[in-house]
Amino acid sequence: MKATIGEAIGINGTSDEMELLERRIEALNKRMLSLVNEVVASGDDMEAHEDEFRHISKETEQLKRRVQAIQEAMNEDASYQDKLKEIQAAIEHREENADTYDDSIVRQMIECIKVYPDRKLEVYFGGGYRMEEYVQE
Repeated sequence: MKATIGEAIGINGTSDEMELLERRIEALNKRMLSLVNEVVASGDDMEAHEDEFRHISKETEQLKRRVQAIQEAMNEDASYQDKLKEIQAAIEHREENADTYDDSIVRQMIECIKVYPDRKLEVYFGGGYRMEEYVQE
């Protein structure tokens, strides 16, 4: 149940992707420095390599924007982690009192329940997870 709640509130693992992006940025920075050193050593004109400089710079900026987006998502995930810990604590407390109904845990997990005339129920959990059920007579 705890794992399902974590999935339902949308916790993502993106640190691996961020590490790959940072390595690529580092490689591009090394390539840029190497290219500058080659141009200076050969006495070539910088404008002759302008397209390559521009390409490296553009790719680096795109990767940095992606890293920033991942960091923002991870910060948001941290707030979800806090919410998950709170819900898990409530579940553990509920397990101690398993023979009595406690409405507070349901209120923490469910954001909205929609009832339709055709006996359909839509239950919306935290994080946008949605479940449909039909009520039998």
